[in-house]
Amino acid sequence: MNQRSLVFLLSLVLLAYMAWLVYLGLVLPAERADVLFSETGWFEDLSAVLWLVLAAVLLIAKPIGLSRRLGMAVVAAALAAREEGWHKRFTTDSLFKSDYYQMTNVPMVEKLIAGAVAVGLTITLAGAGWARGIRSRWLASSVGMAGAVCGGDLAASQGG
Repeated sequence: MNQRSLVFLLSLVLLAYMAWLVYLGLVLPAERADVLFSETGWFEDLSAVLWLVLAAVLLIAKPIGLSRRLGMAVVAAALAAREEGWHKRFTTDSLFKSDYYQMTNVPMVEKLIAGAVAVGLTITLAGAGWARGIRSRWLASSVGMAGAVCGGDLAASQGG
């Protein structure tokens, strides 16, 4: 299986996943949907796995330069970590909330470390090329896969 067919196959899998989430969100009873789509439900864990699959696919996307591939893979892995709750596992609250940095009960050292992580991820994202625009079909495929994961999660949360 060559790289193009792998990316195409993974895109189809993610689109099928998104369609399945929308379908389940529409047909399941509210109580059942709440259990499946909750923060402790297995769809939350599956989303993290799919972000990691995206990171792995980005690492092998040879037409994209190595530094850009690594940057995008780091961002995808960070999004998987966020799905698993790591954005507030090591801090008092979510490091992505602006009011976190204004909380008086949070130690300044914690805020500085969390801020450095957030700024580092932002720089990585910009360096990976996502902020500069999409210049190749391989990058477009990667963004499409990420969109499928996000869209499926959004549809699932709206459907339940």
